[in-house]
This record gives sequence, structure tokens and C-alpha cells, in this order.
Amino acid sequence: MHLATPIRQLILLFTILIPFSSFGINPDSLLNIVAKTKSDTLKVNLMNRAADEYLHTNSDKCAPLLHHSIALAKKINHQRGLGVAYQVLGNYFSFNATDSSLFYLLKAKEIKQQTNDIGGLASVAVNIGSYYEGTSEFPKALNCYLEGLTLFEKINYEPGIASASMGAGNVFLELFNQKKAIDYYKKSLFHYQKLNSPYQSWVINNMATAYERLGNVDTAEVLYQKSLAFKLDAQDYYGAVFSINSLGNMFMAQKSYKKALRYFERAQMICREKNLEKEITAHAFKNLTNVYIQLKDAGKAKTNMDSLEKLSDLLKLGDISLGLHLTKSSYYEMTGDYRMANYYKGIYLRQKDSTLSDEVKRITAEADAKFKTEKKQKEIELLNKDKEISDLQLRENKTELNKQRAIILSSVGAGILLVIMVFLLFNRNKLKQKTNEKLAAFNSELQIQKHLVEEKQKEILDSIKYAKHLQEAILPNEQSIKNELQKNGSDYFILYKPKDIVAGDFYFFEKKDDTLFFAAADCTGHGVPGALVSVVCSTALNRSVLEFNLSDSAQILNKTRELVLDTFSKSESIVKDGMDISFCSLSLSSLALNWAGANNPLWFFRKQGESYVFTEIKPDKQPIGKTENPVPFTRHELALGKGDIVYLFTDGFADQFGGEKARLNGFQFGQGKKFKYKQLQELMSSCCHLSMNEQKAILNKHFDDWKGQLEQVDDVCIIGIRL
Repeated sequence: MHLATPIRQLILLFTILIPFSSFGINPDSLLNIVAKTKSDTLKVNLMNRAADEYLHTNSDKCAPLLHHSIALAKKINHQRGLGVAYQVLGNYFSFNATDSSLFYLLKAKEIKQQTNDIGGLASVAVNIGSYYEGTSEFPKALNCYLEGLTLFEKINYEPGIASASMGAGNVFLELFNQKKAIDYYKKSLFHYQKLNSPYQSWVINNMATAYERLGNVDTAEVLYQKSLAFKLDAQDYYGAVFSINSLGNMFMAQKSYKKALRYFERAQMICREKNLEKEITAHAFKNLTNVYIQLKDAGKAKTNMDSLEKLSDLLKLGDISLGLHLTKSSYYEMTGDYRMANYYKGIYLRQKDSTLSDEVKRITAEADAKFKTEKKQKEIELLNKDKEISDLQLRENKTELNKQRAIILSSVGAGILLVIMVFLLFNRNKLKQKTNEKLAAFNSELQIQKHLVEEKQKEILDSIKYAKHLQEAILPNEQSIKNELQKNGSDYFILYKPKDIVAGDFYFFEKKDDTLFFAAADCTGHGVPGALVSVVCSTALNRSVLEFNLSDSAQILNKTRELVLDTFSKSESIVKDGMDISFCSLSLSSLALNWAGANNPLWFFRKQGESYVFTEIKPDKQPIGKTENPVPFTRHELALGKGDIVYLFTDGFADQFGGEKARLNGFQFGQGKKFKYKQLQELMSSCCHLSMNEQKAILNKHFDDWKGQLEQVDDVCIIGIRL
């Protein structure tokens, strides 16, 4: 974990608030005032304040509110309000250190310069410094922090002085200038103590890190314990775990593994008892795994490593995944399984190739610079030695004859010393050249491996994209569907959201004489495997309708099952592949519908006056594919009327994880819960009176809002037809 990352985020959150005069206001209350006030200037100021509060509590609401504020500020030429809106928007993007963050922060700085807003200039300078620190551009970050510090000192604003000093200390810590870091931390701590700010605990924690790097372990331990006490007293359990891990890592570096174990176990206990975020819990498992590896306890190391792997798969964060590979390599090396150790070490190195490449360049440049400096120093020493010899020769002419032997012997000794020095210099030069050649070869090999991986990835992606075009070819043309339904005065929508580039879900439409056949199908798997199964199943459906001239929905599903099983019968390994489906056969003239389903139901809403009555027809609990004790599919008949709505769907929408409980302080975490069919029915009931296009838009928005930042778990396909 980046040593200064948590405190950098605290600097960011704190300096966002500097343009405002109050703290902790309910943003919803502010927006209620916005709705009532007639002053556009006050509206801009209140929206900026509310957006800043949402940034910490519900970030989804932050950006839309700021764009509204920016538009109004430009309309009324409210420059100060526009500058604040740009600053908060820049900080909204700063949590991910994106280019958008720097763009908006620089626009905010330009406006604050034009309006001569010194306090605003100081705070935005610190925000820009935080951005550069996040992108590891440390010289730029330091200049911005010092610029903000100078301006804050000019207006004697203590919270700002403390914040900017803390940022400067962080940069010096990253640059391994420990003494400078400690100087700025002391300055920051002085002001935070005067303010009785909880941030002083983080300053103390990073000051401890600086002393640890200087080798002053006793002082570091005292400071870490002091920081920990502050955080526990303030119930800052995230910060407490960070300080405990710092103590554990310090003892790991000293090879005091049993001491380290006590601290890591304590960190894990707090993570579990306080239900902390999954990322910090993952770091707790990683630390425990590493200490058990050092203690040669393979069983406990494996238990914690397995827990770490589960969290890594859930979080999908690069640093955790990368660290897991290195941890696995250490574990297998400890157990004597060197083949697996080398395997995971290879994965680790390949994933870190870009970082290694930059590091190789840095090492090469440093080695070259150091060699040139040493060479220059030796040349100076040789020149000085030559001068000394010349002086000796001048004095020699003036000395007595009996002293000449001693002078000659001294000159010979100096010559021998000179030869030795030249030999050592030549040998060092050759060693440097060999080191540089090895580094260059290693870098070249890494670049070659990276190029091969990128080429292979591109080939795979191009193949999948081409497969998408092939799959789209089996899907019905929506314009043809629209034309057929409009002839009968009907309307429809298709909500189709593949999880990957290609999908296992597909929709089916076919017209024969007066009968319209349509279906929503979910084949085994998703992505490329699901897409291949969907081609087989879609082809079987087409043959059942067109080649075998079947019109009864149950007979069509029976025949489709027969064809699918025949296709897969040659491969026992995939014989269980197949699909779930909701299939309709509709007479366009009489509106008589017969339906059959394999695991997927049929929902329809019958119009009665201005309201709708919901009905569900349950499917047969068997797939289109191999199953134990298969039975013929059941035919269900419905007499529909004008205005009635039929819905067919797969399980992807109802099975999606998400919801409000999957968010904390505006950030997605955990797995959340499933949307479920009950909630889907309620959603459809609430909007079935709207047009089909409006229904599609509502369903799509609810799905995206529910999912949030989580991964889509399955393909989604919903068909709605209003007769």
C-alpha cells in the first residue's frame, strides 16, 4: 500500500472544504433552499456546497449537480462560484487521478487568479499538488504544496498551513529525504495540535515512518503507538489498522516475526469486528500470509492466502492482484515447490514489466551518472598527483645530491600507486559496462515479452469482435420486427445487454403466414462459450419452425431439444449445455397466443379500463438440453386483447448484484444483493402504462443504478410487446 496514500486523500478532502465557510451541513437541506430561493448567485453557492458534501457521502449526485451549477454560474457571470464549482469537480475526479481532474483544477486556478482569491488559490494549489502526488510526479507536487503553503501563510490560515505542510512532508517521504519530511511534519503537527484536529494522528504516523527509515526504530515505535492511540480514541478504525500494520511491517523488517504476527492478528481482528472495507481486509490477509511464510507455518499461510485470493478476485484491484502473485511465489518457495514458485514469480514479473522497465532506465541512468562522477574525480586526483610530482622535480634541482635517491624512490612509489589507481579505475569501468549491458538485455527481453503478450491479446480481441458480428447475424433485424408489429398496431421493446462482447442470451423473432414466433433465450454460460451454444440453439429453433413447419410452442421446444441433444451427443464433456427459454406463438389476426417455457416464465398484464392486472405463467422446470427424467413441454393458451402486454425475459436482470447496501460514502464496495424477480415485477407494474420506449429506458436506468460500480454478472434480455 502506498505509504502516503491515505493521508493524501485526507489532504484532498480537507482542502476541498477550504472555499466554504461551514462544515457538516445536510446537502438535501441545501437543495431545498435552492428550490425556494430566487437569487441565482445564492443558488450557485448552495449547489457547490451541497456537491462538496455529496462528494463525501453520495458521489453519484456530485457531478450532475456541479454541471448544473457551472451552467448557471456562466449564465449570470458569477466567476467566484464558477471557480469553486470547477475546483470541487476537479477533486471529484482526483480520487482516481484522471486527466479530467487536472483539467478542471487548472480552470479553477485561472479563475481564482483573475478574481484575486488568495485563499482559493492556495487551496487549489494544494489540490493540484495532491493530483501530482497521486501520479507520482513528485517535483511538481512539491512545488504546488509549497506554493499553497506560502499563500496560506500570507493570510495566516492555520488549517491550510497544516494541510500544505503535511503534503510537502509526504512528498519528501516519497523522495526518501527523511529529515526534510520530518521538518514539514513537525510544522504541520504544530498547527493541527493548536486546532485539536484528528489529522494530527496521520502526521504522527508518517513522521514515524520517516524515523524508521532513518534507523531510529525506538522513536518510530513510540510515534506509531501514539498515532494508534489517537485513532482508537477517535474510533477511526481504518486509520488504526493502518498504524498497526505499520508497526507490524517495521518488526517484519527487523525479522522480529512473532512481534509482527501479534500486530497483524490485531489488525485482522479489527477488520473483522468493525466490518471494514474489503481492500484493507485483503491487506490484513496478505500481511498474515507473509509472516506465516517467514515462520514456516505452511497451514496458516495457506489459509490466509486462500482468503486473500477470494478478496482479490472480488475487488479486482491491480496492486492486490500483483502482490498476491508474489506472495504465492514466496509460499511455494517455502514449501519446496519451486516449479509453482517460479510460475507465480513469472506472472508477477510480466505484470510488473512496465514498472520494471522504468526502474531499469532509472538504475541505468544512476549507474552512468555515478560512473561519470567517479571518473571525473579520479582525473582530478591524477592531475593533482602530476602537479605534486612536478613540484618535487623542481625542489629536486635545489636539493643536495645525497637526497636524490630518496626523491627518486618516492617518485617510483608514486608511479606504482598511480598505476594501481588507473587499473582500479579501468576495472570499475568494465564492471559498469557489464552491468549496463545486462540491464539493457533484461530490458530488451521484457519489451519483447510485453510485445508478444500485447499482440496475442490483440489477436484474441479481434477474433472475439469478429465473433460478435457473426452472432449479430443470427439475431433478428429490429426494423423487420417493428414493421411486422406496426401492421397490427402493436408496439414493442427489446432490452439486450450482453455481459461481454459476445453473449449467451439471444432473442428470436420469426413470422410465418399469420403467426408470429418470438422468444427470449438464455444459453449455458456467457461470453465466447455462451455465444457458441447460442448459435447451436438458435439454429435448432429456426429448423423447428421453418424446416419442420411446427407452430405449436410446446412441440417447437420438444423438437429443439431433440436437435440440440443430437448436436452435442458427440461430446460427453459438453453434453449438458443447452438453454432456458420463454417461447410464444401468436396469431396476429385473432391475438390467440400459445406459450411454452423451459425454466423461464411468461408475464403478461391484461388491461382493464385504465389499470393493468398482472398474471404469471410458470415454466416447466427443465432446460432445452440433457436432463434427468425429461418430459414433453407444456402448452399454455391465452386469449389476448388490445392493450395487453406480454413480457419474456432471461434471469440476468433479476440476478444482478448491487443496491444501496453495496455503497459506502459514495464508493462501491462488497457484493450487495440480487435485484430479484419480485422487485422486477414491481418495477414493470409501476411503468407498464407508459410507452414501450419509455419502459425500456426505465428498465435500463434501474439496472445501471442498481449495478453501480459492480461487474455485470450475466447477459440481460427482456422483450416486451403491447398488442
